[in-house]
Amino acid sequence: MNNLFVHNQMIMNKSIFALSLVAILLALGCNNEEVKIRIDNQTGSDFASIEVNSNGNENTYGSLPHGEKSEYKAYPQAYRYGFVQAITIAGDTLTAQPIDYVGESPLDDGNYTYRLTVNTPVGSLLGLELVED
Repeated sequence: MNNLFVHNQMIMNKSIFALSLVAILLALGCNNEEVKIRIDNQTGSDFASIEVNSNGNENTYGSLPHGEKSEYKAYPQAYRYGFVQAITIAGDTLTAQPIDYVGESPLDDGNYTYRLTVNTPVGSLLGLELVED
């Protein structure tokens, strides 16, 4: 009788472990949504590098010719605008500098594009437009 109880207890423990493992794997598999942002360079300049910081979440995009779009980069959280610093092939620095994120809501999970333009007449300031893909 005692052996039967131990055997049943072992089967129940294995079943609980297996169900817990399945539940964890399902939970991890369902949480694959995130904010992904790519860069669309519409500035008229080729970039040697681009860095983006949206409220402390940073990514480096590398080189990007005028008229091209980068690959998407994942962010744990991002906003409709952020700090962008782009270095041109000629060595000029173009910047989009947000003041703060007061009143802003984080972007929902999904794919977005930061379309970069140059704000004239001040040629060192980047214009940044959010496009939902």
